[in-house]
Amino acid sequence: MRQPLSFVYQGMIAGLILALGAAAWVAREPVFAAVSGLFASGDETKGKRKRRGRKSGGSVPVVVQAVGQGRNDLAFSGIGTARALRHVTLYPAVSGEIVKVHTRAGDRIPAGAKIIELDVRQARLAVAMASSKLKGVERLHGRADRLRRKKVQSRARVLDAKSLVDQAEVELKTANVALNDHTIKAPFAGVVGIASVDVGDRVTPATQLVTLDDRSKLTVEFDVPEKYLPRLRSGTIVEVRTPGFTNRSFRGILGGIDSRVHPTRRTVVVRAEVLNHDDMLRPGMSFAIDLKLPGEAHPQIPDLALQFSQRGNYVWLIKEGTAKRVPVKIVRRQSNTVLVKGGLKPGDVIVIEGVQRLRPGRKVAVADTKSEPGKDKSPGSAATVN
Repeated sequence: MRQPLSFVYQGMIAGLILALGAAAWVAREPVFAAVSGLFASGDETKGKRKRRGRKSGGSVPVVVQAVGQGRNDLAFSGIGTARALRHVTLYPAVSGEIVKVHTRAGDRIPAGAKIIELDVRQARLAVAMASSKLKGVERLHGRADRLRRKKVQSRARVLDAKSLVDQAEVELKTANVALNDHTIKAPFAGVVGIASVDVGDRVTPATQLVTLDDRSKLTVEFDVPEKYLPRLRSGTIVEVRTPGFTNRSFRGILGGIDSRVHPTRRTVVVRAEVLNHDDMLRPGMSFAIDLKLPGEAHPQIPDLALQFSQRGNYVWLIKEGTAKRVPVKIVRRQSNTVLVKGGLKPGDVIVIEGVQRLRPGRKVAVADTKSEPGKDKSPGSAATVN
């Protein structure tokens, strides 16, 4: 069984504890300061750096580029069918028997050239009869006029004779027209097609004889949606291609725009004229058409400069060395560039890199200047529509 400590030892232990507590109380402030400085040194350093940054007011380095200009052009593609500039199917004006065919298929003939002749024997007899009748009434008119001057016949008899002369002249002209109608001639210069008749055939005014085409130019008709009608202009260059010449394209000019929009298809018929100097193309061919539809000019910016927010799209404009936020609306995206409309004009300087630290009114330092967008490209690259 342990003996309890003596009162002397107990007093010594209590005194030691009191001495240690007094020493700790005296040294409390330096220790607390040291510990606090250890844990707070990082935060205070950051705060000091922030304060130093705010006081310095340094410029933000940025990369800028000038605003360009581009056109909102579209490239329309369609399919059309070619027709000759002038084309006709010839029919006889009178009935008769074919006695001669002057041309063969593929012959190129001038205007007025004979193509087919019909039997003209009866027509010539009709001309002879009309001519003989005219001579007879002219003699009667001459005798009546002489008797009137001798006051043997009245003036009324002279007028009746003159009326007979006029009628005979008309009959002779009609007979000559019928005689000429027995010869079918080319109404214009062109290429003759395959004749549907031959010598010995009897024909009527409803009989198809032969075709004639002026292939110096071809017209290609195709449909364009009505929403592109405001962009269509006569004289616009058109590129056409045909399966017969896969490695070659032909140039044409937009020559005609229909005056009406089709109420069901909602399209307008457009006609392009294609030169055919080498006579390589033929009516009836199918053509693929590439038509550039010009649009309005708009500011053109690189896509890197376009920024987005809940309030809409915007760019950073540099004016007098400070950044200004300018809202814009997208017109159309192109390859690496964007056509916009808003408070920009060609030549304005905008930021394309370094936008993260920009604020309205913030000073900027230009680190680099890029070339104007679309500078090395043809202005107004077109979007393709079908």
